[in-house]
Amino acid sequence: MLPPKLHSNVFPQTTNHKPPTDAQKRLARQHLETFDLYGKTQDPMPDIDLELPHLTGRDIKEHFRVLGLEQSEPFWSMANKFAEAEIPEMPKEWVLKEGWHRYDKNGKGTPVDYPDADALVLDTEVLYKISHCPIMAVAVSPHHWYSWLSPGIWSHNLNTLINLGNPDTERIIIGHHVAYDRARILEEYRFKPTKYAFIDTMSLHSAVGGLSSQQRPTWRVMQRERQAWESRLEEKRLTGDMDVEKMLSADKNRPKHWCDVSTMSSLKAASKLYLGQDIDKTRREEFFSGTDVSIFRDDTVLRNALSYCAEDVRTTFHLFQIIFPQYLEKCPHPASFAGMLHMGKGYLPVTQQWQKYLETADEKFNQVYEAIETFLLQRANEVLTTVGKEEALKDPWLKHLDWSTSAPNPKDYDDAIEDRKNDLTSRPSKHLPKWYKSLWDTKLKRMRLTSTMRIAPYLLKLQWKGYPLYHMKQFGWTYYIPKHNIPTEILSPPLQFSTDPTSAKTYDPIASTDTTHTYFRLPHPEGDTKNCGNPLAKSFMPAMENGELTSRYEEVTGILRDTTQGTYWRGVRDRVQHQFVVTDQMTINGPPGQDGGKIGVILPQSIVMGTVTRRAVEPTWMTAANAKKNKIGSELKSLIKAPEGYNFVGADVDSEELWIASLLGDALFGMHGSTAIGFMTLQGSKSNGTDLHTSTGKILGIGRGNAKVFNYSRIYGAGMKHAIQLLLNFNPEMGRVEAERRAFALYARTKGSSAPSGTIGEVRSGRRSGTRIFEKFWFGGSESLMFNEMERIAKCEDPRTPVLGCGIPNSLMPKYVKDEYMTSRINWVVQSSGVDYLHLLLVSANYLFRRMQIDGRFLLSIHDEVRYMVKEEHKYLASYALQVANLWVRAAFARSVGLNDLPMNVAFFSAIDIDHCLRKEVDLDCVTPSNPTPIPPGEAIDIYALLPKLGEYQRTHRKSSILGPELASVQKMAKVLREMDVQKDEVAGREGK
Repeated sequence: MLPPKLHSNVFPQTTNHKPPTDAQKRLARQHLETFDLYGKTQDPMPDIDLELPHLTGRDIKEHFRVLGLEQSEPFWSMANKFAEAEIPEMPKEWVLKEGWHRYDKNGKGTPVDYPDADALVLDTEVLYKISHCPIMAVAVSPHHWYSWLSPGIWSHNLNTLINLGNPDTERIIIGHHVAYDRARILEEYRFKPTKYAFIDTMSLHSAVGGLSSQQRPTWRVMQRERQAWESRLEEKRLTGDMDVEKMLSADKNRPKHWCDVSTMSSLKAASKLYLGQDIDKTRREEFFSGTDVSIFRDDTVLRNALSYCAEDVRTTFHLFQIIFPQYLEKCPHPASFAGMLHMGKGYLPVTQQWQKYLETADEKFNQVYEAIETFLLQRANEVLTTVGKEEALKDPWLKHLDWSTSAPNPKDYDDAIEDRKNDLTSRPSKHLPKWYKSLWDTKLKRMRLTSTMRIAPYLLKLQWKGYPLYHMKQFGWTYYIPKHNIPTEILSPPLQFSTDPTSAKTYDPIASTDTTHTYFRLPHPEGDTKNCGNPLAKSFMPAMENGELTSRYEEVTGILRDTTQGTYWRGVRDRVQHQFVVTDQMTINGPPGQDGGKIGVILPQSIVMGTVTRRAVEPTWMTAANAKKNKIGSELKSLIKAPEGYNFVGADVDSEELWIASLLGDALFGMHGSTAIGFMTLQGSKSNGTDLHTSTGKILGIGRGNAKVFNYSRIYGAGMKHAIQLLLNFNPEMGRVEAERRAFALYARTKGSSAPSGTIGEVRSGRRSGTRIFEKFWFGGSESLMFNEMERIAKCEDPRTPVLGCGIPNSLMPKYVKDEYMTSRINWVVQSSGVDYLHLLLVSANYLFRRMQIDGRFLLSIHDEVRYMVKEEHKYLASYALQVANLWVRAAFARSVGLNDLPMNVAFFSAIDIDHCLRKEVDLDCVTPSNPTPIPPGEAIDIYALLPKLGEYQRTHRKSSILGPELASVQKMAKVLREMDVQKDEVAGREGK
């Protein structure tokens, strides 16, 4: 546990803390003994003598209240004031000239350098097919409308960003997916962060009325039904039908459904839910999907486009007015608001190597696929020119190709084959077989055959465990075995066929009449009921390597390996190539890149709260894979490089959400690690098999690495069905019965058994009567207590996260969903608490960076990972700041569940990464097929190795403390809160008397 000096600093008030009772200690010991864990603790970590800042409040809770409010202001007040304001009437006429124009209350426009307001709703529009830069923008403040037009409308060169001016003055910019608009603002690319704060109405909606992935299909169905109801209502209105009033009355009096209080995230959907407006978004395509800038020189087109843009601004403002107060009810803690603002300021520097990376990855990708295509075409031509039709129809694979021709006689066919031997590139003769003619690509005007085409497995004579593959429309790729010779290890269920040709779902012209073979689906990663679409997909690489999937041609393993190389680049290529990189050095005004050349900047277009759990969403950088030696382009993240004289400093929170979930269970016994799941999280060891992942691997008979997936999915609320599917994914040949047996064993050992909700009558007599006195609960498992607590939170009247008190979105409120969507609700408890962790971490780091005068800025966060760009001489100070931030956040979580101490092994990050590029680990060399040159390692430093570095910094800079004086703004906020608390106490005292 924390040494006394650290403990007294982080937990200064202990008078109200109740230590665990003897009963709690006894129950905890019995529980740990049940799972053979009691006493199997690791050696304690050495104590640490670390200088810590004093908390800014009386305890850790008040500390974060002070920091949250101090960082929220003045933006919190600006936003509240703007939400209560009115905006002027939209101008009827627009000034059709380049640059900014401001409109007075009469609609008259005058040129200005930039909008002169501290609160704006902004919308930018681009001709996205030809440029990332905006063609126009419209903004509104409480006093004025503003419009901006790009000079490119008249110069044909759309390369100008909008300027907002006053980058060192606090202002709020509001938009729907405002990160998109932020990426079009000139000042945001400068090396020194602006003081603009961005508020995203799309993110606010996610927290208030967003939909979980489980709910979206049902929501779409309900919307269609609602639209049909509205259409019937309108028809009855037009005909004067008396049923209209009955329909309206019935609709008004029906119970509210979760679909009534939630929607998708688009501006159109949100305005329908919150404003009751059905806005027309089809005009966006009409105006901005073209490639001809000159159409905007038509005054009518330009005027209408500006009006469309302004209507979106007006809608966004009214949406903000309604949704911002609701967001504050859902997320009342100022640290949530401040954390959201910090998340919206991502900044990714690149070097001149960026363009080379794009070219190299593309070149390598094309080389690989051209080689594959060349081999496949050679194989096709070999089959065509050397295998006769009669011979082919006896071949287990080639007989499934369409050998029909339009040749009037055999000589014409033979002549066409002979001609083809000498010319393999021109358009095939009409006398050749149909399967071969289908390879001519009419758009490319050449022969084309890829590994994704259905004839490829036939030409390559693929077989599963020695049995030929066969494709059928109903069941995808299959393999067939003589009925008298089915091996016992084949556990998949055989396919059943109808002999009736009208039974489209189960009839196959070959299999239905085949009395000598049994057919099986080719194993699919998602289970034995799913069809395999392509046996040459990357998921079959392990089967090829272990000999289950084979070919008559040795080259096929290489083809599949090469195909696998290109899958990552094929998936991310468009997103990566469309990254908006600004390289203008006057705009950035920063140091050069590591190579001495210019740097560029990408502003990640994150939705800072993109899911119902308030997790951030971003399609490229938050989903980028780690570099792999067999994946072209997978070094993507490493292209984000610190400029000369700077480092990236950051860390991953160790087992963040696993620790949060186990903490909820431990709180019931009043001690850290007092439940089996808590013990394994804190004290588990790979060497003695007591860590969670090793334990799960043993139960399931799989490796520790794969076991992690089962543990996290279970803690997020996934059930046995999901575990069964995961087992079949890892081993499709396991068979469903065996997968079910192992999954049951896992859940019995971990989640335990469930007791249904009970009543007094049931308890006494076993009959279903009486008043309910207890809810359904779990017992007997290593995680039962944890799940009981997570379900208690998810099912309570107003579910909120334990630390920052953030509420569950309306879409998952128990009063609307009843007992449905428990997986999503359990997931929300864990992941939304994880977002609380991140927001508190960002708030802590921001405070310490400013207090210690660290030259650095926020770079990017990926869920449980944070990265900052820091001046090299401050890298160890930043490392210290992150370690202290983590200590504070862990302490806040512990205190929120009634625990007044903290284990040393979670108090600090296991390591801080100090690096010159973005990557998961500092020692990854990031060698890939497109990057053969290893990247030099960075530095990973733990808290014990950091202390001497801090001492050296103090001596070098002759400082008595690495901490600067307390920030005046923090002192002022702490004083204000103390005075407010005194006033509250006085009021409460008078009311008590």
